[in-house]
Amino acid sequence: MATAGAYQQQALPPQGEQEPDSSELYATDNFRINFMKVLPCSKRYCHDWTVCPFAHPGEKARRRDPRVTSYTGIACPDMKKDGVCVRGELCPYAHNVFEYWLHPTRYRTQLCNDGTNCKRRVCFFAHTLPELRVPDSKPFVNPQALAAAGAAAGARRSGQAMESLASNAARMRSGISDANGAAELANRLAILQLPRSSGASSQAQMAAALLAGQPLQQAQQAQPSSDSQNAQLMQLLSALLAQKQRQQQEQE
Repeated sequence: MATAGAYQQQALPPQGEQEPDSSELYATDNFRINFMKVLPCSKRYCHDWTVCPFAHPGEKARRRDPRVTSYTGIACPDMKKDGVCVRGELCPYAHNVFEYWLHPTRYRTQLCNDGTNCKRRVCFFAHTLPELRVPDSKPFVNPQALAAAGAAAGARRSGQAMESLASNAARMRSGISDANGAAELANRLAILQLPRSSGASSQAQMAAALLAGQPLQQAQQAQPSSDSQNAQLMQLLSALLAQKQRQQQEQE
């Protein structure tokens, strides 16, 4: 079985009429299942991404490596509904057509309706009985993997929110924040009023510590407080924000 190193590209334009990607090497089951739209393209000249078998920055057809990432040949319900998935790279579902049909559990496991008359440049189906593949397993999403991906996504969003909160708090302390920045911080602080999850009872204290000038790492060590104390802190923070906004409006 060929490895990634066997599929080297020509970095510069080919001298002849034929693109090197038309080689039969790139039409093998091994390449399409394991490397197509996974290996990054190394071409340094303008070319058509839709016919290039390699992955490009920002390309919607880009695939996660099925040998490394544990996703399966089942379409992600969030991607189908909203076009975005909060689980990101850790999602155990397929995120696009290429991830779905080029997955080892799907690729060439069904006959093409056009058979040997098929004109598609890349067809995900078998054209003859010998081309049919029997996968090692059926598409399946592990509930534990799904739960783990969701938890990781939640932790990532929480971390991003707190980083943004720390940044905005620093801007307010330095006096360079405008009214829009103060409103943005108020929206971030509203997150703290959501139902608390494990370890979230100290978030109001954390916000107060950030506004007081403590580093994010130190503020994250704030001790949990009671609901009444958190409510008082939120009132104080809201008052501080309102005062800051009034001062900025008076200066304009």
